[in-house]
Amino acid sequence: MLLAKLQINFDQIKNILMRFLVTGATGLIGKKITEIILNRGDKLSVLTTNKKYLTNSNHSIDYYYWNPELGVIDENCIDGVDIVINLAGSPNCSIMDQKSKKINFRQ
Repeated sequence: MLLAKLQINFDQIKNILMRFLVTGATGLIGKKITEIILNRGDKLSVLTTNKKYLTNSNHSIDYYYWNPELGVIDENCIDGVDIVINLAGSPNCSIMDQKSKKINFRQ
């Protein structure tokens, strides 16, 4: 019964603008996802570990800083967000050392 109530017909929401929060937005999949979001006309917030994006002049995207290793995050990133897409991963995951495995795979 609960599942039936939670199911939404996508056709009913395709014209509803939403705010997305994306982590990992600069990665391979993240770039494509952010492109789709912006092309739909939705609002986009991005959590980034790279401070250079914080001064980006792109008015379509709101950037917020986080550092997962230090436990630092701009809590304003969640304001007004409807959907969170977590694509964050370690940039050195191809090496798959123990630290990368811990970051990328929860057991």
